[in-house]
Amino acid sequence: MIRSVSEAMDLVEDFYGEERLLATLGTNPGANAADIVTNVLTDLRAFTAGAKQSDDITVLAVRYAPQ
Repeated sequence: MIRSVSEAMDLVEDFYGEERLLATLGTNPGANAADIVTNVLTDLRAFTAGAKQSDDITVLAVRYAPQ
């Protein structure tokens, strides 16, 4: 089963959610892939602070550059 970062839960079992993920992605437009991943993981760790991790966390950042 593939799980999304948006399915990570906090201590009261609220989901991180797609809305929060999109908001986090929008905080640093033009950032490079490494910075995007760092920003998402930093916010995710703050959200889930103290909650048991229920699954693996995988983040992939891809930049689309049409020619």
